[in-house]
Amino acid sequence: MSWRPGALTCFYDYLGPNQVLQYKAQQPDAPIIIRFQHPRNWGENPVESARNLANEVVSKWPDIRDIDPYVYFANEVNLHYENGDEGVGNQPRYETSEFYLRYADWVHLTADAIKQQAPGMKLVCPPFAFGHGEDGAPDDDGNPKAGWAGYDYLADTVRSHFDNILTFHAYWGDYGGSVREWLYDQELSSWYAFRWRRVLRLFERRYGIQAKVIIDEAGNMSASDRDFTDQVIYHATECLRDERVLAVTYFLWEDPTGSPGNVMNSWVQRCRDLDGHVARLAAMEDIHIDGQDKDIHIDAQDGQDGVTTIRVLMGDGTVQVLEVEEYLRGVVPAEMPASWPLEALKAQAVAARSYAYGAIRQPRHNPEADVCTEQHCQVYNPGRIAPKTDRAIEATWGQVITVDGEVAGAYYSANCGGRTRGNDEAWGTPRLAHLQPVDCVHGGERDGHGVGMCQWGAHDMAEVYGAGYESILKHYYTGIEIKHLE
Repeated sequence: MSWRPGALTCFYDYLGPNQVLQYKAQQPDAPIIIRFQHPRNWGENPVESARNLANEVVSKWPDIRDIDPYVYFANEVNLHYENGDEGVGNQPRYETSEFYLRYADWVHLTADAIKQQAPGMKLVCPPFAFGHGEDGAPDDDGNPKAGWAGYDYLADTVRSHFDNILTFHAYWGDYGGSVREWLYDQELSSWYAFRWRRVLRLFERRYGIQAKVIIDEAGNMSASDRDFTDQVIYHATECLRDERVLAVTYFLWEDPTGSPGNVMNSWVQRCRDLDGHVARLAAMEDIHIDGQDKDIHIDAQDGQDGVTTIRVLMGDGTVQVLEVEEYLRGVVPAEMPASWPLEALKAQAVAARSYAYGAIRQPRHNPEADVCTEQHCQVYNPGRIAPKTDRAIEATWGQVITVDGEVAGAYYSANCGGRTRGNDEAWGTPRLAHLQPVDCVHGGERDGHGVGMCQWGAHDMAEVYGAGYESILKHYYTGIEIKHLE
């Protein structure tokens, strides 16, 4: 689940030349992914093809059982040439719901025959070439804009035969070279380098499956770029910090055939400084998974199973003890509209969580309660709980803003009027370093105290400028770090 030991993907046919078994012996914790070639005429007789392919895969099981690999048996079958069709103009035939239905039936037949003979094999869902109807172009909430998705026909098999694990091919370039916006731009990268996030959301929302993913083929189609190493490091970090990503393997170390379709991505043949490239990768620190890089400690009330709780003074005068993450489900949508951009909601979740932990340490309704449900503290209204704000809370689980290793006071208001105020200006208290006045992208009349994060500014930074939640928080809170609580 970190950069080392490195995962490895290989065709079964080339396990020997690539010394995969030896590598696994030296790195027993390294994930190994094995790809089997599929018959390109599978559609002529799907039943017979499925039976023959299953028998072929099972016959190799004794050779690979000991390395405990993930296995898949078809590759990008939603492309015309993977079906033995050389007609480029025929590509639309492989993007229809009728095609995906036939393909899904064939995959199920093949997987079922394999599992009957080798139940211990870790089969995973074969990858598609993305953007050809397989995911229906899902929106931020995982709903296919096309109204249907090729995965609609595969979802049951993913659940029953593939242990809810998908494989995915991620690219941020084409045969003309790399396209940096497809890697670095928040919106565009969500359709290219990080499209797997939309696919996992599709599975969660449409099929009720908490899927995981193996990114077994990733590349930018230009290993000769001067910043190629930076691109790989950035992509690897963004992927491997997500606990749903089981492994990432990059395309391509070396292509001895010199294929024009492969050589642009060949590290050996195209890297300007291969030794330096490898040295920088080897020198990388381990990539910690979001939600598990817990290096901030806090003295707080622990409930059952060590879960941190907060005491909430309700409107009727009673006090409810809630888990902090459950409490946030009623705060975030009460403080910020659930329809707002997801990155703004994530920023709100981190700010609200930070405020909550500050109140736990210094209760605002001492001694009975830590917080109330009104604007005096944070508005809490469980009647407004919504899927999108739940997603923002889950995506930022345990994250708070910190200054010098301590949770910082995360004040926020609706509209700062174009420039935030320092806490000294607003309340006459000594200036806190992280609450410096800063310019804001949203103008208009100020609504609230104007200290810390401007909610309308966060909205505009996310909606208009495509800023991520970390950028939003670091704009409004000076000199902070975003870390995980333990």
